[in-house]
Amino acid sequence: DLFQPRNAHQRKLIQSNLTAWKLFFWIFLFFATGSVFFWSSYPILDKTVKDYRLPFFAWYPYNFKISPQYELTYFYQVVAIIYVATVNNNIDTLIAALNMYIGAQFDILCDDVKNLQDDENDSEGFNTRLKSCIHHHREILK
Repeated sequence: DLFQPRNAHQRKLIQSNLTAWKLFFWIFLFFATGSVFFWSSYPILDKTVKDYRLPFFAWYPYNFKISPQYELTYFYQVVAIIYVATVNNNIDTLIAALNMYIGAQFDILCDDVKNLQDDENDSEGFNTRLKSCIHHHREILK
């Protein structure tokens, strides 16, 4: 309950952070896809595929320069490229999402602090809201 938005303005603050995170995800995915494409197709574009060149230099305990070992090894390396790109993209965007979530919590806290003094005659309510803000801040920092 502590980390939930309390009004429409705070929901709007969180929504803008969520939208920015989704944009980062799609931008990272776009560049990861381009990277996968060019790493995977480099021997083809470079015309060294006829020399049985793989996307990455590697040592294998078998002769990969004969068919079908070459094609299977090439496929294996392409799958590895896709896997690494996917993992990197997901880890990077997870870290971005966590940072944006923390930022959104500070935005909510900031909004709560701005609205501490709703009623000038209600000092007990002010103290309760201030303690709640302090508790929220400490929980964010944990």
